[in-house]
Amino acid sequence: MTGLRLALVLAALSLTACSDVPDRTSTPDPAPPAQDQPDAPSDSNFPAEPAAIAPPNTPSEEPGSVSPPDPPDPPTADPVDDAPAVQPDIPPPPPAAGLLPTDDLVLPPGFIAYRWATDFFQPTVLDFASDGRLFVAERFGRVWVVWDADADGIAEQRTLFAEGLDEPLTGLLVVDEATVIVSDRTRLLRLEDRDGDGVAETTTTILGALPFGLHHSNGMVLGPDGLLYFTIGSTCNECVELDPLSATIQALDLESGALQTVATGLRNPYDLVFTPDGQLWATDNGSDPPCPTPDELNRITATRHYGWPYCEPDPRFPNSEPAAFEFALHSSADGIVWLDLPSFPGEWRDGFYVALFGTGAAGAPQTGKKVQFVQLGADGDLRARDFALGFENPLDISLGADGALYIADFGNGTIYRVFPPGRPE
Repeated sequence: MTGLRLALVLAALSLTACSDVPDRTSTPDPAPPAQDQPDAPSDSNFPAEPAAIAPPNTPSEEPGSVSPPDPPDPPTADPVDDAPAVQPDIPPPPPAAGLLPTDDLVLPPGFIAYRWATDFFQPTVLDFASDGRLFVAERFGRVWVVWDADADGIAEQRTLFAEGLDEPLTGLLVVDEATVIVSDRTRLLRLEDRDGDGVAETTTTILGALPFGLHHSNGMVLGPDGLLYFTIGSTCNECVELDPLSATIQALDLESGALQTVATGLRNPYDLVFTPDGQLWATDNGSDPPCPTPDELNRITATRHYGWPYCEPDPRFPNSEPAAFEFALHSSADGIVWLDLPSFPGEWRDGFYVALFGTGAAGAPQTGKKVQFVQLGADGDLRARDFALGFENPLDISLGADGALYIADFGNGTIYRVFPPGRPE
């Protein structure tokens, strides 16, 4: 009889344990599968034509390069005929993976990093709306809206704001909570969410038929004068461009449509930032062989030529400007942000944080793949030192209203949130 009672108790416990197993049918869709890819050229970072499309964790050529065929539709949402689909809410990760600091990155003493959002497919650019939502562009033409709804420090909510844009999609600017400007292969587009459902219903072309080849349009920023400043890369590694818009920085009046050239001779100007004094700065990717040149940080002066495609100063460009700072060869200097927050230690504020995508070439010296801090010294010279190591390919940086740096790793699809010392975990 005692044995029978014991068997009944064990059966009851087994049923109770089974009822506590969580339902896993609503887990987020997996990231698109990786694709086979040939070895990249030794001087490249981001796929260049005619290379095959890079898988999520295998960079090849620098950002802004061409990659030919469109990839297969990633299995993240069912296709919709007339409008972009809304991605289901993604549940928060378990505390061990999300709420605790990550040791992915090597940071200065006291700084803390978190995996704020994960499972993106080659994220290229970040920009915050004033309501705290982060807009994230992916290389192959999707824009997500991501936010931390329960204020636990991890972004567990996201919607698909837009999809089907041309790749590569490497420029994004939030105008307001309902309007975003993006730059894809040959266009500047305005995306608008007029009904507030988190999905863009209208797409309007602001500019079209922009030059496109090895590079294209990338970063953009609104200037203190109200103009939209944006970059256009060269169509080649080294050549004399036929289109006067190639290898330039442009300024656009969004009201009148008037376009003016701000600076020329920039091989692949990737990102732009204004400092508090109103000065415009730009990162620029240097040339590959046969005339390799370092990546640059440039202080932009109107009407000046910045030296590309010539290795040495050219007498035809007497007002050619030297770089304000040179990064390591092939480090691929890309996303940039200026930071002057008093919450950061003095040695880590009042300067630029720059994402160095790095080389992906097999057998080549490994450069970049880190974030550097560039600061003006007492002697007036710019100096850089490593701030964060451990990335696969960091591509963009944004500063949140919470005083943290948000860094997109193109290689592993993660957005890291980095706090200075003394901030609550």
